[in-house]
Amino acid sequence: MLNTKRIVKVETKRPPIYTAMKYWGKKPHNIWREYIEEFCEKGGVVLDPFAGCGMTAIEGLKANRNVVAFDINPLMTFTLDVFSTKFDENRLANAASKIVKKVSNDHIYKKFYTKVVDGNNFIIQNFKWERNKIYEIGLINDNEKKIIKECDSENILTAKMNKIKIKKWFPNKKISNKIYVTESFIKSIGGDNFANIWTKRNLYVLSEIFSLIQKEKDIELRLQLMYAFIQTVHLVSKMCVPRRENANRPFSTSWGRPAYLCANRQMELNPLLTFRNNCTGKQSVSSSLSSLCDYFSNNKSFNNVSNSYNIDKSKDINYGIWDAKRINMILTKKSIDLIITDPPYGGLIQYCDLSYIWNVWLEKYDKKYYTDFKNEITIKKNVKTENNYTDDLSLAIKNMHEVLRDNGKLIITFNNNDMSIWLSFLNSLKNGGFKIDNIVHQQNLRSSESNVSNDSGISSTDYYLICSKSLNNANLIKSKSINIQEEIYSILEARNEDTSINVIIDHFINILINDDNIKLPNNLLDKIKNTKTNKMYYCSISKSFKLVKYNSNKKSLSEKIHNDMEKLTNNSITFNNAQVYLFNKYKSDLRPEIKQIKRIYNEVIQ
Repeated sequence: MLNTKRIVKVETKRPPIYTAMKYWGKKPHNIWREYIEEFCEKGGVVLDPFAGCGMTAIEGLKANRNVVAFDINPLMTFTLDVFSTKFDENRLANAASKIVKKVSNDHIYKKFYTKVVDGNNFIIQNFKWERNKIYEIGLINDNEKKIIKECDSENILTAKMNKIKIKKWFPNKKISNKIYVTESFIKSIGGDNFANIWTKRNLYVLSEIFSLIQKEKDIELRLQLMYAFIQTVHLVSKMCVPRRENANRPFSTSWGRPAYLCANRQMELNPLLTFRNNCTGKQSVSSSLSSLCDYFSNNKSFNNVSNSYNIDKSKDINYGIWDAKRINMILTKKSIDLIITDPPYGGLIQYCDLSYIWNVWLEKYDKKYYTDFKNEITIKKNVKTENNYTDDLSLAIKNMHEVLRDNGKLIITFNNNDMSIWLSFLNSLKNGGFKIDNIVHQQNLRSSESNVSNDSGISSTDYYLICSKSLNNANLIKSKSINIQEEIYSILEARNEDTSINVIIDHFINILINDDNIKLPNNLLDKIKNTKTNKMYYCSISKSFKLVKYNSNKKSLSEKIHNDMEKLTNNSITFNNAQVYLFNKYKSDLRPEIKQIKRIYNEVIQ
């Protein structure tokens, strides 16, 4: 059995560096840095070949390690290009103000985004739609006064917006030949063209802002303005929905799921106001770059190696658009001390597809930000199969093995409910020359996008596999089957309470990782949910398993935690410290979920 006793770490609040820009599946930054500090000495070199939002790059620099960060998605490279610029808050604010003033005086903008209410001038901050009709508008004036009005003449005016002529560049191209979208999405937005992701008036304003950004002569300011623009385009699309009334945020929205979706209810934000706020607002380029300046103890040097082979060892970070299957072409053998990475989970999230709503603008801004869909490691219907994924990931891992020092470590995360994908991943690790020394079940404080998007449920745990080099490259052979009913029943008996399906899934994935001989069905999730005996059953409403009869003479897990929590809180322990204590007291199937700990903690302290 593997060592699973390593201390589970506690996620902390993200700094503005990570909250400004949308990206799918962000990992806990502080946990990432703790692993870097533990497994890589100061002055050592950290590599992330699937760098995503650039978290490894930033946390590696924060830890004063040298960093190499690659991703085939150009969004990461663009982000680090922005982070490498010199930042002057006043210069950015002035440049943004000029763009906002120019567009706000445009006659089309005035016609569609301004309104007089009771003799007072207002700007329309948002339109709320339901089934192709506006039912409410949000307005704001120069004094930041906000009011909500039911729709009156807005639908009549909106009917005229399709006659708007857009003279500046916009992404007028088909999407179905590159991006995986459903037929219902294409129908909902009005056709198979990227331009249809936005209303005509929003697209007009976006094209005006984009044109003015390109005219900015200062290269660094231009990058910073473009970063604010990229943060804007998804928020002003047709994919954002109004927040529920109980959220008490009538002027806010988000693109909440990792898919191209268009709901019956939509919130159309004003692009100019959104761009302005993304330049200098609370979660903006300004707050992000200000935070970055405070994040490091001294200035860091950046080197973009996209489309080149020029690793500069004198730089703190070398980064760029690079295919993980080709890293051995730019990195020398045994030159890396630690690899820490979050690879694609077998197509669970289509990163390049989803990022193309931003990258389609970036490609026009600078052709070096080209998206290479062909070489992305993923599974995509009618494009890339599971075999393609296995072969590609295996090659990437073999190259990681080649560039890692003999005593170096690979820390790699993974999650998927499909046992065949898990097996592909584990085979790729073993065939790539790695053995798993340790596995940590790291529960997420926030539900990941993959968890939110999967209606059937997926484990909310991140599996951190700590690996070292191995001489054993034999294929995994799965021969021994297990009784699914008995395994589930043993968990329920141990906990003696209703048990989330996530706990059950964690149990089986742990079995798969720990025992090379275990064979689990590919449709494991269906098998689990269909398990029903005279002793237990699955409740689809609560997504939990229940015993028909609980042991009244035995304390439930929640009761045990409640007793522990009373003792802990008497010593004024914080919630974070309580998590660490409980995670490491209750191992394996008895490990509580974060939401369970939080509920009991709140009960006790009240």
